[in-house]
Amino acid sequence: MLKINTTLTTLCLELNSLGNEGATIISESMKINTVLTTLNIKLCDIQIEGAKAIAEMLKNNSTLTEFDCSSNEFEIEGAKMVISH
Repeated sequence: MLKINTTLTTLCLELNSLGNEGATIISESMKINTVLTTLNIKLCDIQIEGAKAIAEMLKNNSTLTEFDCSSNEFEIEGAKMVISH
């Protein structure tokens, strides 16, 4: 749905058990989405593999202006990937 979304500008998924699979699915959609400006995936049990997908998405997405992925399980390596993009 996020790939074809033309109206939703804010999405809060905080405290959902997205995990790496959910983070990857959202990240793939956000590579295409040009409307969403705010995304909250705080406390969603995302680990290093999900952080890699998020970092890749951030390279390609130019519309997000507010993004919260704090309090996940990225560890230092994953956090560095996300922050650097």
